[in-house]
Parts: sequence; structure tokens; C-alpha cells
Amino acid sequence: MSDELSRRSMLAALGVAAVGALSTEALSDDSDDFTDMNGVRVYKKGKKPPTPKGLKADFEVISPFGFKVIERDGKPMWAVGSEQDYRASEAKRLGINAADVNVRPGSCYNTGPMTCSFGCSGTYFCKPVLNPKDQHYYCKCVEGP
Repeated sequence: MSDELSRRSMLAALGVAAVGALSTEALSDDSDDFTDMNGVRVYKKGKKPPTPKGLKADFEVISPFGFKVIERDGKPMWAVGSEQDYRASEAKRLGINAADVNVRPGSCYNTGPMTCSFGCSGTYFCKPVLNPKDQHYYCKCVEGP
């Protein structure tokens, strides 16, 4: 069984479902705030994704692979993203195979569901990234403002 299938089975056993219908209404925002890379949004320095409807994002929590929006008992909830979520979102953003994604835990990570640390060097900035299709919010060192 694949990692994704076993993860979905585990979530289903807990009564948790991935949220799909939430994405369109909750994620409409100003396209001047982000750059679209193959359907994945990289937010400009100082900008962040909109908060999904029905959720709060004003709390501090650390995650190297970001957060996903899931549904439990009919309500949206935050869940910690997995390495597989990160690989899938980065592969989509970069247009490469998930196995080719470089996964290096480092100084750029989520400090909340939609906030990032400041740990990139040179002309790179730790920016919020959103894969709207999978409701995956994560941080990545990306060049430019």
C-alpha cells in the first residue's frame, strides 16, 4: 500500500477527510500578492495566503512540512503536513517528479499555519507557499521579493 493510501486510510479511521470543496470560496484572493508556479502560489515577501473560511491561523506552531486543511465531523481543521505532502506540492510547483524534490529540513519552516521563519540567505526569502488544490500551506526559500 502506498504511503498516501495508508495515510488516507489512517485519517479515514479517525473520521477525517481531506477538504476539497473548501478551496474555491476560501482561497479567492488578490493575485498581485503571489506568483503562480504550475498552480502553486508563492507569496511575495510580507504577504501571506488568506485564512481558510472557518479556521484561525493566529497561533504559533512549528512544522518543517507545513499544514493542510482537513475536515473532521464536518468542520475544517488544521493538520500537520507530511514529507509526502511537501514533496507533492514542491514537485507540482517545480514541474518535476516528487522523488526528485530536495527535502532538507533547515532554517525556513512554518511558525504558524501561514507564517514563516526568516532563515534564508543571499537573495532568497522564506516565503509562504500554497498548493490550493491540496489545501497545503508551507514555507520555502525562494529568490526575490
